[in-house]
Amino acid sequence: MPKNTFNFTVDSIRVVKLLGGDISQSYVVRGMVFQRPPLPSAITEVKGANIAVFTCPIDAADTETKGTALLTNANELMEFNQGEEKQIEGLILEIKNSGINVVVSGGSVSDLAAHFMEKHGILCLTLGSKFELRRLCQATGARPLVSLGAVAPEHRGYCSRVFVQEVGLSKITVFENDDKDKTNIATIVLRASTFNMLNDVERAIDDGVNTVKAMGRDRGGHFLPGAGAFEVELSKRLREYATSVAGLQQYAIDKFADALLVIPRTLAENAGQNASETVSKLIAAHAAGDIRAGVNVKAAPGENPVLDSTEGAIFDLVAVKACALRLVVDVVTTVLRIDQIIMSKLAGGPKPPKPSQHWDEDD
Repeated sequence: MPKNTFNFTVDSIRVVKLLGGDISQSYVVRGMVFQRPPLPSAITEVKGANIAVFTCPIDAADTETKGTALLTNANELMEFNQGEEKQIEGLILEIKNSGINVVVSGGSVSDLAAHFMEKHGILCLTLGSKFELRRLCQATGARPLVSLGAVAPEHRGYCSRVFVQEVGLSKITVFENDDKDKTNIATIVLRASTFNMLNDVERAIDDGVNTVKAMGRDRGGHFLPGAGAFEVELSKRLREYATSVAGLQQYAIDKFADALLVIPRTLAENAGQNASETVSKLIAAHAAGDIRAGVNVKAAPGENPVLDSTEGAIFDLVAVKACALRLVVDVVTTVLRIDQIIMSKLAGGPKPPKPSQHWDEDD
């Protein structure tokens, strides 16, 4: 969360889904988590990581024109291979001498380059997505480089610890920051036994993060009673207002008030309750003056399905409700306006021909 909450972005919260385990085993990492291990190496952990991010492959540079080497004996072949090895090792040494101990590549890494990086104590990870590279740069403060070589201090990133962890049947690479470090990205590692459960929890987290974003943009942080209490109370007040309106508009307002009850009715149906009975009890509670009465989705059969939403810590954000109501009213008025246009004038175009008197299906 930035100091100015208005600047909070949804991309600051990442979600990684790992099959296996239980929801209670989920945890939060300050930094980035990737669902892939680094290149095979004896190095599995680096503390105080200085990170270099390259968008190019880590390999010997190809010539711009086609080159042909004529080798006449085995010594020339050995010298030719040694020249390529020296070139790659020289590039790796330049990176190492810059203070880099973790390399992230957006392209391929040759076996020879991986060998020399392991030899000089550099952990290497490849990422195929440019979006993951961009978020890693945001999390560590690194700048993506387009060519191999020495890395300037202002271009490298920093992370408290980079390590490989085995979770369930998969290995993950974690870029973790301490609380003292500055990072604007956190990752929620989800554990569950099925993909359906993982997807459901991910959607719930996405809704929660977007609610936090809306809270940050709403300076006052205004809330309303949730669990359908707001809709029932608004429906009640619209009915009272409809009695003071004359003409056909009274019926439209009354029907709009009826439509608002679909929210508590849906909550009751999803909770396995008798929707009609629950809604009638809510209407009676609000008529008695309990404006915070909402649906108790945890009520067992035979228990009272009505609860005080504020005591149950169930709230709705005012900004979200206001936006939803504006859109609903806009849709309703648009539909009514289209109906008026259709009724006021017949559609143009030629009239269809009338069937002949002796028309028969077999003709």
